[in-house]
Amino acid sequence: VVNNIDGVLIYEKNTISIFRNHGSVLPINSDTNIISVNSNADTGNLLTRVYGYGANDSSGDPITITQVNPTGLPYVENYSYFLSLGYEENYIKNNPTIFVREGRYEDNAITSAQTLLTKTQEYLERYCKPTLNCDLILSLNNTSMANNIKLNMYRNIFDDQTNSYIPCRVTSITQ
Repeated sequence: VVNNIDGVLIYEKNTISIFRNHGSVLPINSDTNIISVNSNADTGNLLTRVYGYGANDSSGDPITITQVNPTGLPYVENYSYFLSLGYEENYIKNNPTIFVREGRYEDNAITSAQTLLTKTQEYLERYCKPTLNCDLILSLNNTSMANNIKLNMYRNIFDDQTNSYIPCRVTSITQ
């Protein structure tokens, strides 16, 4: 079982390639090496709306993004995950109890509303997608391949269905 492996695994047709951080490639062919690939999306930490709060202004209230946000709202939104699943924007907006998942970004060192907006958007970008988990079961019958994959190595598998990377760690190897 390969679960959480470092670098990038790219699955294309019947081949998974491991691109190590230093650039070498280790091909894994589904016809000979892959026993199974299972992934699931954990939406427990997924956010679609984030409020931003910075340092206190001269009146003692925290700086917000309202005055610099193009929408004029005190939050930013990103529904890209639900849109990628085929939900239409009007349906999402008309069903906030299903799709709105709120969070807060706070940084008491930020004194600029524009900087706060940028940081709030960056924070939302990190959390607007689910955490993906993967189990990859491989048969490593090649000595050089087995030497390149070690227990507790970390890699990311690219999932083209969600356009996201799935963190995987090698937890066992069968040769």
